Amino acid sequence: MNNSQSGVGMIEVLVAVLVLAVGLIGMAGLVGASLNSNAAALNRSNAMYLAESIIERMRSFDTPAQHDLFLTAFDENPSVSPSVCTQEPQGAPVNCTHQQLIDSYVSNWKCQLGGYDSRLCDGFDSFLPDAIGEITADPVKGSHIINIQWLGAEGFFGDGVGQSVENRTSAIRVEVVL
Repeated sequence: MNNSQSGVGMIEVLVAVLVLAVGLIGMAGLVGASLNSNAAALNRSNAMYLAESIIERMRSFDTPAQHDLFLTAFDENPSVSPSVCTQEPQGAPVNCTHQQLIDSYVSNWKCQLGGYDSRLCDGFDSFLPDAIGEITADPVKGSHIINIQWLGAEGFFGDGVGQSVENRTSAIRVEVVL
């Protein structure tokens, strides 16, 4: 009796398929982790952009008293329509007081964050998932602190308004002396 085998046995094929399946499952996990990391990096980048944008708006005013008009809490919705003090198409500014202009800047910023009343923010695209922000002052250091919090990939997704800050999963804090 001759025991020479020609071809591949069923057990060998099953082992090969099992090894291939384990490898593909591992690759799928890496792709998922990579996508989450990329999304988190994009959110951090957008949060820094939004922090820098409001800082530059604050720097456009001369005095600390004017800088303090930008102060806002996490739970404050935009106070005015963000387009109250926009420029005319020809670039000429609309006639607004400093307070009105600052209120418009803060409302614009809060609408870009995305975690506030959508009725006031109609027409504004949010940069972050359900983000909220605050601007505070440290009179001892003479600085202003920009805090932005948003929902990360594993966060609790809700309507954003009225949620406690503890439910937020990602945050940045920028402190600047103007």
